Amino acid sequence: WWLIPLIAFIVAWVWRFGAYSLVPIDPVTGPFIRFVATVQLPGVLDQFAIGVLLARFVMTPPADRIIATLSRHFWVPVAVATLGVWAMMYLFWLPGGLWETAWKSVFWRTFESAGFGLVVLAACCLNHRSLLRWTTPFRYLGTISYGIYLWHLPVILTIKKIEGLSQEYAFVLTVAATVTLASLSWHFFEKRFLGPSKKAAPPASPAAKVAATN
Repeated sequence: WWLIPLIAFIVAWVWRFGAYSLVPIDPVTGPFIRFVATVQLPGVLDQFAIGVLLARFVMTPPADRIIATLSRHFWVPVAVATLGVWAMMYLFWLPGGLWETAWKSVFWRTFESAGFGLVVLAACCLNHRSLLRWTTPFRYLGTISYGIYLWHLPVILTIKKIEGLSQEYAFVLTVAATVTLASLSWHFFEKRFLGPSKKAAPPASPAAKVAATN
């Protein structure tokens, strides 16, 4: 099982190094073209791999016991996630721009994904009933997150064509339109393809249910 994630990491690093080496920074548009080349699918496979590894972990029986223990000592995963995000940002703020420095262009997104992966793992330990109730809106955004990913760019490009919008109003309109379209596509399209199969699946654990919405 470890071979596919390992290949994903290597492919992503090689792709990003190639983009850094072969795509120059344009004097007019800056590093935007290099950024676009870097974040094409092969260049983000390590981020997918971290998500797959996290999902694989929370779906295993040992994860139920581990997460149940951590949920009783919630400060532990929160502290670990905080440390991971701090390390991620410390590396980001080291001298050298993200797109102008070779090691940052190649490896920083891996650290970024690992840091946010720890945040998701900490969220999986939120099994207290009141915490689950208070975080319902955020977990719903996790449910429709794929739609947010798909719709945000078309919405941004459309709103950019509207003249006279202030930045603040454009931001609010972008968020509202993206979330609305993502919600509609989830309820009227995506959800239809995720219905129960003919063969009943075993009930998901609480940890898996929380992970599925993030």
